[in-house]
Amino acid sequence: MTVDPKANLGEQGFAGRPAGSFTDFVAWLSERIGEEDRQSLAGISPLELIHWLEQARLNGEELAHYLSEFCKVPYVARIEKEDVDRRILPHPFCLAKLVVPVRSTGSRQTVILTNPFDWELLEDLEHTIPRTKELAILLASAETLATGLREVEPETPPPGPEPTEVVEETGPVPGARRSEDRAYDPEMDPGKSHPVAQLAMTLLDRAVSEEASDLLIEARGSDAVAKATIGGRAHDLQDVPLETGKMLVARFKALAGLDVAKKRTPQTGSMEIILGGEVIKLRLSTFPTADFENLKVRVLNPASAAAPPRELGLSKDQERTLKELGKEETGLVLFVGPLGSGKTTTIYSLLTGVAREDRTVVTVEDPIEHRIPFALQQEVRKDPDASFRSLLQRAVEKEPDVLFVSEISGLTSAMACLEYSNSGHLVLSSMNSSNAATAVFRLERLGVARSGLADALRGVVAQRVLRRLCPECKEVRPISKREKELLRPFTSDFPEAVAHPGGCSSCRGTGYLGQEGVFEVIPVGPRMTELIRDGRPIAELRDFAQARGDLLIGDQGIRKIRDLIFPVEDVYREVLLEESVLAVEDGDDTSEPGPETNEGVGSEDGDTIVPLMAQLCVLVVEDEEGTRFLLDQILSKAGYKVVQAADGGEALLKLGAGSIDLVLSDIHMPNLDGLRLLEILNQHDIDTPVVFLTGEPSPGIEARGREMGVADYLRKPIQRDVVLECVERILALA
Repeated sequence: MTVDPKANLGEQGFAGRPAGSFTDFVAWLSERIGEEDRQSLAGISPLELIHWLEQARLNGEELAHYLSEFCKVPYVARIEKEDVDRRILPHPFCLAKLVVPVRSTGSRQTVILTNPFDWELLEDLEHTIPRTKELAILLASAETLATGLREVEPETPPPGPEPTEVVEETGPVPGARRSEDRAYDPEMDPGKSHPVAQLAMTLLDRAVSEEASDLLIEARGSDAVAKATIGGRAHDLQDVPLETGKMLVARFKALAGLDVAKKRTPQTGSMEIILGGEVIKLRLSTFPTADFENLKVRVLNPASAAAPPRELGLSKDQERTLKELGKEETGLVLFVGPLGSGKTTTIYSLLTGVAREDRTVVTVEDPIEHRIPFALQQEVRKDPDASFRSLLQRAVEKEPDVLFVSEISGLTSAMACLEYSNSGHLVLSSMNSSNAATAVFRLERLGVARSGLADALRGVVAQRVLRRLCPECKEVRPISKREKELLRPFTSDFPEAVAHPGGCSSCRGTGYLGQEGVFEVIPVGPRMTELIRDGRPIAELRDFAQARGDLLIGDQGIRKIRDLIFPVEDVYREVLLEESVLAVEDGDDTSEPGPETNEGVGSEDGDTIVPLMAQLCVLVVEDEEGTRFLLDQILSKAGYKVVQAADGGEALLKLGAGSIDLVLSDIHMPNLDGLRLLEILNQHDIDTPVVFLTGEPSPGIEARGREMGVADYLRKPIQRDVVLECVERILALA
């Protein structure tokens, strides 16, 4: 049963497992071979079948034909180089297991192997190929497979162009080396055949081939799981035993030069690795919990080209304004948004058009995510000569036309950017802020004078990145009453129909396919400069921008709801909710809390009391009505004003409506959970203390909350004395 040489090889694979057992095959084969071979065949296991050939009169081709005939699986006599898909499985794995992945289309992934009864191998392959594919097999002799693998042996990467790092006229920057020279090459590793090393490379290869942004290794119950973040959503790659997961983490830590023995303290590091002839950057961070050291590996491919602005989600007017900002000769252009909002992607997109042979561009980055033609790029490293401060000073000394500083994180970097932009050069940088107007106030809080900022600032680009609905399966329905209520604070012009996630093979059943940005691009003209210099509040800056025709980030989010790109709840949660806290950022603490505030307070025996703490207001954020009512009773009888919210989204609206002294928030809630609520407050520099309410202890979540600055934790079920002691202590510290 031979494959048809004229047909596509990948479409001829046999899906599923062979119907007969190995015992049946041995009995069937014994009737067709000589007595001597029959005796040596008796009693062997499935895994010994190929080795049995070494002592048998039968050759590899004959055995492959017999297996094909018995199992009804097509036989391959020759493997052409163009039929092999090197992206699916790492080459060392293929050599060790004698497996060749075939270029396949549709819902199947075909592989060629020698032994269809190697159940362990088949199970490994089912967990290794893309999750949306069904495994199909073809058969060939060991000699045919070995020959095919030799023809696609990875070649040593040819010398590529020098990386675009800054080079002084007298010699290279200290520590500046070719990426290929410092990158780890798995093919040259003597320990590459170790099972854990092979598994690590298999997972990394899959993450890169599926264009994942991150590879995650986490504990799950009594086991561990490897995941890949694709299109903003984590997808399971493979479940492994907990001990194997620990060895995987140790393997990656060792490659990145982290302390393998240190398992209780978070660590960060980086490395470069050669995969498929390309140098891939990996940024590693560990996140220890009580039982497991979770690992996040960020995957960066500097060789990949930056997407043009039109593909990011900008409107035509926004794209035109962005390009005009890139043509400025002097001044500062800021790109703002929370972590993971795509700021760097937008900057690279702009820089690709800005950098020209007649316009010098120098960058200071941590890390370099893309190579920019004609740009001189520097990457921050642990080497003192390659520290952020050293590279920034060296970049300024070069006096480039355009300077890109990857992030403004403190007063030093902020002042360096302002001073250089005021000296007749264009500076691009990013910072964590919610929108264009709040970026002004963030810089002021860092210690930047309003007058200097007003003179230097040329424009601000604010953005978020959301998962885009799958065009193949999204469901369009009339807008619901609840969706109208979510949009009501932001627009009165409701769309008649909105889209919802469905689920199909194209999107892995998630209902989402890819990501797209939501933007506001605000140029700073003479009138905006005056408003900034005069210290006008955020709301006034945004009202002016909107009045002159600028598309604000919330407006574009609603527009993309109308265009059926995003569902209502996603835009509400990721974009619109933050618009509701602008009143807090204006510093207006005079308004009263909402109608749920307890104006009168009383003692337990019914006598009204007005102690000093009656001036303090506590926001209770809890989706469980019983717990919310109990906390209201405890706090109000103790003399506090109480405001209630059923989830994080409603809590943001309450925070924007009045002065809140303390937030008691559940962690797990619909729409917007406690961790995301705390993250938004941090992004807006709102320092109201937050105490988390939690039921079952979760070391990982609690550690993350501590890292984000949560004031304390309260255990459920609620105990009156414990609650009051915690509230009094936190408010006293505040």
